[in-house]
Amino acid sequence: VVFDATRRTILTHRQESPIEALATLGPERTAFACRGDADNTGGVGCIGQDGGLLWFTELLGQPIELAISASGGVVALLATDTTAGRLVFLSEDGLPVWDIDYDEARPTGLSLSPDGTQVAVTLRDGTLALYELQLSSRLSLLSNEIALSEARRTVESGNLGAALKLLRERLEDAPGD
Repeated sequence: VVFDATRRTILTHRQESPIEALATLGPERTAFACRGDADNTGGVGCIGQDGGLLWFTELLGQPIELAISASGGVVALLATDTTAGRLVFLSEDGLPVWDIDYDEARPTGLSLSPDGTQVAVTLRDGTLALYELQLSSRLSLLSNEIALSEARRTVESGNLGAALKLLRERLEDAPGD
């Protein structure tokens, strides 16, 4: 449930599993992490301003913390199992783009800079690790794959003109592609 300044409900969303972590940009986009039904599973999802599910991605590990960049372009999940932990970065479409495994070190905290380029993780042994994210080439590659997949679906539905338009727009956005 998200409220406005007068405590009026702006949106509501319900998951079958308990939500363990939450990060919001307000009513436009809210990311959440929940435990799965099986041991050592969980998932990350994102809801839009109407409260509808935009995407959901199942991942290994139980969620600890979740963060979202100010643009909504990067979602970071900190998860753990019985002895180790994992930091997973997801694109704005919910696709995992990068992860870091913490063997034998349980992560305890997460912070993501508003622009999504810096992330800090704390570990149970007292370590604080700060990372500079350089996901742009990976996200650009994913963007290419998504655009190509969407263009193929459009061609299969019989609309070649729309497919060409999609590909031209992608080339305008990223001329090096």
